[in-house]
Formats: sequence, C-alpha cells, structure tokens
Amino acid sequence: MIYRIANLIYKELIQIVRDRLLLSVLLIVPVFLLTLLSYSTGKSVAGLRVAILDMDHSMVSREIGQQLSIKKELTLSAYAGDMNQLTAMLNDGNVDIGVVIPRGFERDLNSTYTTPSIQVIAGATNNIASFTGLSAA
Repeated sequence: MIYRIANLIYKELIQIVRDRLLLSVLLIVPVFLLTLLSYSTGKSVAGLRVAILDMDHSMVSREIGQQLSIKKELTLSAYAGDMNQLTAMLNDGNVDIGVVIPRGFERDLNSTYTTPSIQVIAGATNNIASFTGLSAA
C-alpha cells in the first residue's frame, strides 16, 4: 500500500516538474495569498469617527470626551443633540462609534449607592473597525 502511494507521489512530482505553468501556479498563488492575509490582518484601525451624546453636561462628561479624542483609534467628530440625531449619524455612516453619557452621570459617579454607566454604540458596517472602536472606548 505504501509502495503504491509512493509511486503515485513520484508520478505527480514528475508531472509538476514537466509542466512549468502548473509549477509556477503552485508556487506563486500561496505566496500571493499569504501576502494578502498578512496585509489585511496586520493593519491597525485608526481614525474612527466618534459622536458623543452628552446628556449630563458636567465637567466629568466633558473630560470623558477629551479622553476619547486622545486615543489614536478614535477621532472626535461630532456632538449629537439627541438620540435620534446620534442614530441618524450612525445609520448614515457619518460616524463609526456613538457614545451616550446619561443624565446624572457625575452624580452617579460620586454616589456610593449607584454604579455609573456609559453606552457605547458601534456602527455595523465594518466588524473589525467596530470591535476596535468598542475596545478603545
């Protein structure tokens, strides 16, 4: 059985060496695919546009906006007036990430009884960019 497999492999190697086109395809295509794979996975995502809906209008919420704009992955591009405007920006593709700071955020931050929370919404057009933006935020 092993002898038959060895003969078959030997015959195929002879055919590959004889056919120059097949040999070039067998060598070039995998190198090309590996190059494309490394190019697509090696690039980092930077400059994702962020819109902030600040319903608290406190010093802490403004500081959060400034801290988000410092990150290299994120670029603060707009402030939304209400939730409908933020949703429209995300749906139209004007921004990639939306951050919602609720009313009373600073009060909840200073309180021992409640836990403050911020909502981060990612657009669904590019999964890799969305995951990177959510992680950075």
